[in-house]
Amino acid sequence: MSESNIKILLIGDTAVGKTSLIHKYAKDEFEENYTATIGIELITKDIVINDAKIKLKIWDTSGQERFKSLTANFYRGTDGVLFVYDVSNPDTFDSLKNWMKEVLDYNSNVKKILVGNKIDLKDKSRVEKNSINKFISKYNMESYETSAKTGENVDLVFSQLTKLIMEDGPSLNKESGQKLDQAEFDENDKKSKKKKCC
Repeated sequence: MSESNIKILLIGDTAVGKTSLIHKYAKDEFEENYTATIGIELITKDIVINDAKIKLKIWDTSGQERFKSLTANFYRGTDGVLFVYDVSNPDTFDSLKNWMKEVLDYNSNVKKILVGNKIDLKDKSRVEKNSINKFISKYNMESYETSAKTGENVDLVFSQLTKLIMEDGPSLNKESGQKLDQAEFDENDKKSKKKKCC
């Protein structure tokens, strides 16, 4: 059975639960308090969909402003993006339009899904449904709500995004010189820190 490589990014502000979603999906683990992701981290997961063997390369991106230029290097060659916000924090939803613009500037054909995380806190939800509907209509994308804590819909969003990607075929196998591995990221990170210095 041949194997396809698929590259997925999780995008969104700090503390929306991107790391928690990845760890719940890939390792069935959940911690109440993760430290903020520094730069970009990679987790892989092997799955099978419709008799196709797939290696998911899931990149956990920092929501911190100083890493945005580094994250941009990873947009090219990306097959799919989960745009994640915290359902109890409208500011994290509002900022997704900026994340979306940045992604589409580098990769206009990427498959994308909107993810409202932390529905275990849904009694505190303040993001208006009308705003969500306008957003997904504007960008022609699906929307799901998840809880990394309980696991609700976590497998679903990753499998659904993978299926969308497989419909057109993953771009990662076709990319030439546009994808970065962890070593390249580390080198870019060093350069960025030098530029930020003083």
